Amino acid sequence: MSSADLSGPAAKRQTVVDATLRIIAEDGVEAATTRRIAAAAGVGQSGLFYSFGSRDGLLAAVVEAGIDAEIASFDGLLAELDVTSPSPGVTLDELFRQGLDVYLAALAADPAKERALISLALYAQRTPGIEHLATRLYQGYYDLVTRVLDAASASAQFTWTKPSAELAPLVVAFTDGLTMAYLAHPDGDFAGLIDGAVALLMGYVKPCAD
Repeated sequence: MSSADLSGPAAKRQTVVDATLRIIAEDGVEAATTRRIAAAAGVGQSGLFYSFGSRDGLLAAVVEAGIDAEIASFDGLLAELDVTSPSPGVTLDELFRQGLDVYLAALAADPAKERALISLALYAQRTPGIEHLATRLYQGYYDLVTRVLDAASASAQFTWTKPSAELAPLVVAFTDGLTMAYLAHPDGDFAGLIDGAVALLMGYVKPCAD
């Protein structure tokens, strides 16, 4: 009996999801066959279907796990920045820059996860029957960024000139670009990109009246 079989159902599911993410990050979604996933996770193929119903069910679970990981990452970002109580003397543009620097650091710490999620989103968009996975993934991103924008606005005494839900796709478009730039050139200098994004965000800031 494998070590995965000795774990509980939740732990076994997580082992399978983690194995699937690793395979997708290394070789793409097409390479994530049930045979290879089962071998990497140390479970039988029948166990995969019992736990997830189908390969598409497993991919959906991977998307949900990715969103959960992003939620945890953004929660960590909020805690690290402490946007609910910014440090005295920290300007708004500095706060934005710090947030993007923290995002870049999190990306550098686990690029394989982002590579896998990008591959999964592209695969879902062109695969009939699972297009909703790409929509679910990006709606999760938009919801997370909306939370961050609302937290920044509430704590730093300013309002956005547009609803945060409308600004969220703009921020996600930038972080997507930053992610792709980093994955292509991990040793690159991204300060200019971040400065441009900060300038763009500052254009949507309206200070609160005293």
